[in-house]
Amino acid sequence: MPKPQPDPSPQNRSALSQALEHFGAKPVRRSDLEERLLGLTSPQSRQHADALAALLIHEAAAQGRIRREGHQHWVAAARGRTLLDGTLVPKLGELVQLNLETRCPQKWLAIDLETCEIWQPTSKGWRHATQANKKLAAKIAGE
Repeated sequence: MPKPQPDPSPQNRSALSQALEHFGAKPVRRSDLEERLLGLTSPQSRQHADALAALLIHEAAAQGRIRREGHQHWVAAARGRTLLDGTLVPKLGELVQLNLETRCPQKWLAIDLETCEIWQPTSKGWRHATQANKKLAAKIAGE
């Protein structure tokens, strides 16, 4: 007869995030998470805490939040940004300079796909788009 899957509470789910935050860049073992979950089980049961830890790690790995590091260790996956459409894009470790060479900067607009901010270049750099340019961008996006 198959064992019933544990049903993790929101408090149990946050334990994994807390463990990853606590250990930082260091690898985390399932037993580390089990120790954190042990106090959250009632009555306290190592077997139940271990089953919860295994389930939470499996779910987080399937979501791409963590990745295996060696045989028994897990680390937080490269952090990224979630765009408005739900796409997760990687966040690079270093800044990247985006250059636009043009003789007419007023004809360009840039849209931040995470925050929906619209930017326009000037001869001195980027600034928030004017209301007129925001309306123009909305019109173009609607086509």
